[in-house]
Amino acid sequence: GTDNTRMVIKQHCEDEPNCSAQEVRSFLNECQWFAGSNLFDNVPTAAFNFQENHVLVATITNTGEEVAGTWNVELTDEGIILGIELPAPYDVISKRWKISECGEHRVKMISGDYYLVFERECQNNPFECFDDTELIVCDDDTINGFAQFNLEMVFPNCPQDNVEVTYHATENEAESGINSLPTVYENNTNPQVIYARVAVAGNNTNYEVFEVVLYVEDCSTSCTETQIDAYLIEANCHWVPAAINGSNDFVDYDFYFNENLDLVIVLDGAETVGTWMTTQGADGVIVSMSQISDPLQQFNGEWLVVECGAERMVLTNNNIELILERECQ
Repeated sequence: GTDNTRMVIKQHCEDEPNCSAQEVRSFLNECQWFAGSNLFDNVPTAAFNFQENHVLVATITNTGEEVAGTWNVELTDEGIILGIELPAPYDVISKRWKISECGEHRVKMISGDYYLVFERECQNNPFECFDDTELIVCDDDTINGFAQFNLEMVFPNCPQDNVEVTYHATENEAESGINSLPTVYENNTNPQVIYARVAVAGNNTNYEVFEVVLYVEDCSTSCTETQIDAYLIEANCHWVPAAINGSNDFVDYDFYFNENLDLVIVLDGAETVGTWMTTQGADGVIVSMSQISDPLQQFNGEWLVVECGAERMVLTNNNIELILERECQ
């Protein structure tokens, strides 16, 4: 009789990586990498940075000297290949390397009898959260453009457990770390520019300086419902939630208050549609926003306008403060 038995043989090689060429590119693009190889003989340790434009920069750790070359990831019949071209002293690894193991934190490759292993190291930038900014307060009972600022509110959303922040009247004083201003500070011009010096805690020589503009606004005048409507629907403009409840998580969203009372919220071309309207309440003008879906639901509610202007409004809902700032084309 006929024997229909079949045997299927599948080959599994230990040097087949468990990720794609795109993943290899993505892993290498992130952070910096340190290398180990049986080709290294008195080769100085370096941090390797695989940049988006195929530039590979090796920074020698004990001197800071940079050595630049190129890199490229290819998917071939042989497998995933990392091509490296570097001048001395790293020319010894200028080869086409076949990826044998890969992961987010470690990539191993071979070329003939040689191996090359990259291990990733990510360093947190202590200054990443900080930037040039402004601090706005309302004028006090005497409307003269001068008021007290709490400088601790300049960077309310930046962690400061690993940095020391001081404020200075001039950029030179900030650079030198001298004549710091008191935390409660009264401006002497309006607006006034001061400078924040952010230094790594315990390492005063590692610092960056940021410009802070202090503004005093006259908040004594109130806007009518008609004025607020006109501000919100002004042609070729939209409003940005600069802060809600002390957070700037939604600063990339654009709020369009349309005349038909549609509220269109746009992020990277994606739209969320709700509704809006204004009413005159006992304490002032109310801006109502509703039917806004996740992740923007916290904007739903009755918002009392406590400060208003053509370019900036401050609204409150119970104890939550919302700051809207206008942007125009």
